[in-house]
Amino acid sequence: MIKKINEELLNLWDGEHKKGSKELTQRWPLLFQEHVPSSTDVLFVGINPSYDVEFLSTVCKGKSPEVMFKWEGIDASREKEIMGIERVILDASKNGGEGAHSYHTAIKNLMEGVGSYNQIDLFPVRETDHRVLKAFIKCHSEFFKSLLNLWSEAVLYINPRLIVVVSAMAAHILDPDWENEYRAIHPHGLIHPSGQALKGNFNRFFGKKNIPVVFSGMLSGGAIDVYSRERLCLSIINALKNG
Repeated sequence: MIKKINEELLNLWDGEHKKGSKELTQRWPLLFQEHVPSSTDVLFVGINPSYDVEFLSTVCKGKSPEVMFKWEGIDASREKEIMGIERVILDASKNGGEGAHSYHTAIKNLMEGVGSYNQIDLFPVRETDHRVLKAFIKCHSEFFKSLLNLWSEAVLYINPRLIVVVSAMAAHILDPDWENEYRAIHPHGLIHPSGQALKGNFNRFFGKKNIPVVFSGMLSGGAIDVYSRERLCLSIINALKNG
């Protein structure tokens, strides 16, 4: 299933690149890891992968990130190589060691002793500056709608007991009650309120399965204070206990 989603993503990416969206698709997209199990306790959702050249240089096996991640069309060998790099980063962040990234490590620390987890991003666009990402969304709304559809397919496959959105920007896109500049790509009905007392005290749910959703700030970089982190951990424990 994940392999099929990745194939759809690469075809979509290549098509957009050939349409002339060179800046948007200049780098390889972040692919969904194919080893992801089809069930997990908590799925953490960020907005998009950053493009930190200094960090990526430490895991690119002697190649520069500019060369490694440059999009030049669908390439099975390059795909395998990049998937391997991403796997190294995730494994290092979960197990400790060289290649660990603070974003992933913060999630690992939060979930220590709580339950199983996985993480994906809303959009696979490698871009650190969110002002640039916002401009891309504004100019390429149909493309980003298609990316959201693929994200939704991946979530349904992963089938978590709880979704935790750890990005204010991603929350603004997904929250049905948030009126903002992202209305053009908002996935209507995907995340919805419920008048029923489902799975604890949650008031946002994903899809027909009514998977509870928690909106939070980014866990790394000091974006969330210690008290908010504690409340988030309690919310996760509550969801898993009542789910």
